[in-house]
Amino acid sequence: MIRFVKYENGQPRVVTIPRWAIGLGLAAAFLVGLMVLVLAAGIALVAVPAIIVAGGVAAWLGRGKALSGRNAVAPHGETFGREPFAREPFAGARDPRRPAPDGIEDAEFRVVDRDERR
Repeated sequence: MIRFVKYENGQPRVVTIPRWAIGLGLAAAFLVGLMVLVLAAGIALVAVPAIIVAGGVAAWLGRGKALSGRNAVAPHGETFGREPFAREPFAGARDPRRPAPDGIEDAEFRVVDRDERR
């Protein structure tokens, strides 16, 4: 038997646990762990083939469309007129060497305070 001290309302109390109860608790913990492992394997057996089929369908449906992205490759190996690993100097910003779209030349803004006198 295993003994340990348990505190109830600040008072110590010695409690004994029989060996069969410890063994039963260990067996229950092992069975719960095994059950979780079997559940995860069952979910994987269903999810993995579904993901593979969905990826195949997506690749099959998207095979004729133009690729997009930084290193997109044309059907015959061209890279759409640029080096495959070329850096884009104005990524995310407007290229200042090109004219502004729709005739917009410049814009100006200022912060307006509500307390500002008119």
